[in-house]
Amino acid sequence: MAPAKEALDRGDLEGAAREFARLVEQHPDLAAVHTALGSTLMALVRPADAVPHLRRATELAPNAPALHNQLGVALFRSGDAEGAEAAFSRARHADPNDMEAILNLVHLHRSSERYVEATGLIKEALTIDPNHPDALATFATLCLELGDREGAEMGLQRLAAVAPNHPEAAAIRQAIDMVQSARPSEDLEVVQ
Repeated sequence: MAPAKEALDRGDLEGAAREFARLVEQHPDLAAVHTALGSTLMALVRPADAVPHLRRATELAPNAPALHNQLGVALFRSGDAEGAEAAFSRARHADPNDMEAILNLVHLHRSSERYVEATGLIKEALTIDPNHPDALATFATLCLELGDREGAEMGLQRLAAVAPNHPEAAAIRQAIDMVQSARPSEDLEVVQ
């Protein structure tokens, strides 16, 4: 593993991928080397190449939710939403409270406009951890997508209280402001 780690430390992802591939050939039943190769291929933006290695890692370590999540991300980025959903669901089966799996499923459902499922899952996430910053940001964004400006405001307020510097807060605020400015003023009198 030392040459692969050295390559990673130098920022040589291609070299690290070659070293991890060599290790996979030497240790085909070691989940850690499949995971390392898959992760490196993901960093190289080669999700389709990462899938077989991440899939093998999940076969070797079926109770590791993080591996199923990583496989799900690779599958989604490869265009296999159905496979991604199955992987995220397996992560939830391994750990029903795995926030990463829940949020990945919410994002997957949002991307296919399955808002009922997305709404149920985000509510579940906030029941598990009502102060999880990414869950609050996702809740606010989902509310905006559903036209619930009040819900988005509430989510943003809670997000600001627990993580004022969250990277999505400014974009959510801007989206809420755009929705507000797009609404006709209720104070104006309509002249006929």
